[in-house]
Amino acid sequence: GGSLPIGRPIANTRIYILDGYGSPAPIGVSGEIFIGGAGVARGYLNRADLTAERFVEDPYAGEPGARMYKTGDLGRWLPDGNIEYLGRNDFQVKVRGFRIELGEIEAKLQGCAGVREAVVLAREDVPGEKRLVGYVVPEAGETVSVSSLREQLQRELPEYMVPSVYVVLERLPLTPNGKVDRKGLPSPEYGEVSQRVYEAPLGEVEEAVAGIWSELLGLERVGREDDFFELGGHSLLAIKMIHAIKARLNVAVPLSVVFSTPTVLQLAALIGGKKVTKDLVVPIGRESAGPTIFCIHPVGGQISFYYSLARHLTSNFSVKGIRAPESIDVPVQHSTLKSMAQIYGRAIREAQPIGPYKLLGWSTGGLMAAAVAEYLTEQGEEVDYLGLIDTYCIDNEDDLQGDPWTMYAAWTELRSRGFALKKNPRDTLMVGVNNDALNALRTLLEAPYEQAKYHLEKWLEQDMSAEVYEHIKMQLPVTRQHLKVLSGYIPRTNRIPVHRIWASMKLGSVLDQSSEKNQWSEGCAIQTDWIDTDHYGLIREPFVTEVSAAILRFISGRMAVENAKNFHAVS
Repeated sequence: GGSLPIGRPIANTRIYILDGYGSPAPIGVSGEIFIGGAGVARGYLNRADLTAERFVEDPYAGEPGARMYKTGDLGRWLPDGNIEYLGRNDFQVKVRGFRIELGEIEAKLQGCAGVREAVVLAREDVPGEKRLVGYVVPEAGETVSVSSLREQLQRELPEYMVPSVYVVLERLPLTPNGKVDRKGLPSPEYGEVSQRVYEAPLGEVEEAVAGIWSELLGLERVGREDDFFELGGHSLLAIKMIHAIKARLNVAVPLSVVFSTPTVLQLAALIGGKKVTKDLVVPIGRESAGPTIFCIHPVGGQISFYYSLARHLTSNFSVKGIRAPESIDVPVQHSTLKSMAQIYGRAIREAQPIGPYKLLGWSTGGLMAAAVAEYLTEQGEEVDYLGLIDTYCIDNEDDLQGDPWTMYAAWTELRSRGFALKKNPRDTLMVGVNNDALNALRTLLEAPYEQAKYHLEKWLEQDMSAEVYEHIKMQLPVTRQHLKVLSGYIPRTNRIPVHRIWASMKLGSVLDQSSEKNQWSEGCAIQTDWIDTDHYGLIREPFVTEVSAAILRFISGRMAVENAKNFHAVS
């Protein structure tokens, strides 16, 4: 296995690596390889159709009539100027609305330790729910574990490109002419999906929850200790799951609960008690013995955005989320940021009576975290870590035209759940508040699903299910209210150790990153770590690995300094 560098362009030849929209891919990002320059032929002899398909206009040559050759190969630029070959571009699929090149995943999977051959399929074992399945043949005498394969791929691929299921085979099935028989690859069995010993669900509620998961994930059986996300679940499926639980068991389960109780046993125990917790502070993922980091929700009130990050942090920290009362049907409408910070600060002190406190926030969650930090210090408590993940101030409502909050709330909900606009796809993060597409989306999200479905398919890159549509629609008033509460707020955190984790690819719109009001964080930040991704990439694989490493480095470094001070003070 391993990467396959193929060198640099030869003399008088230009190499382009272009994304799906025909734009140059940044260094390290995969795309299709095109060849331009003097060495490009005029076409195929007597094959006008193939010539038109493969020899296309070269918009980067700077000369009229120039052509470039579409190779059908995938690659990416390496920092040293070489090109890494990533496989063929013959198998493009669409999973959860994302266009995916299976060849790129296969190349990475084959590069994993102990793997000799690899194939990836997009299987639809459940109607309407495609998932990626990786098939691997180990090297002679080697054994490979599913968890190891998943961890290796999560370091190198976006979350939506990491297969949810892995099947280990002695050999790949072949067609009579010696090619891989993709249709002959078997459907996954339970043991290839779950790494846990199967324990049958006990009782009516566990059986109902396991049954719902089986249907959603396309599995013959689900055990009581199985983790929804380890089985291939994701946030959009989680929304479908809570709707199914409501329909079958008549219990309303907030989305945030799924992330704090991810096993059948945990979720069923909660549902069986008919009392879903109304605590604002809940664990995210599995509990840990380390110091606690409190992750404050962004606008909308959900803490699901921190789940991937929590998985990386739990080996060193106990990660807890602060969710909005509105997200769990607690009738509290925040009229001011001060009242919101007071409620959250009290909840944090109840969960951890003695400081110091570590607070973290992504996006607008960073503004919430800063406000809570201010409240805690005013109460005489110590905050020894305030992590701001790409956090920017929101313009004051008086500075904006029309009613931007409903529109921007719609955009925030869509982007944070992985949806993108078809219109102007290269600039989906630079959409302004007066954009026609956002106006249309805002209107659509106020209509019944069947009425909006056709138009949503026209505007969005991804398909949106009825359950997800209703969930986003329900979230809009909360998101809008939070945006209004946070507008114009500039934190005062001079006495608090601030750690900024910033995305190098910038975001436009209501979050004005160039505004003078955002200079507050530059002045008070002890350290800034830049990650080469965009605003939403920071909370997803593979970049969330870098984010968690930066947090650990900062906190460990501060602890080492404090320990040294204490040592010298004693001696």
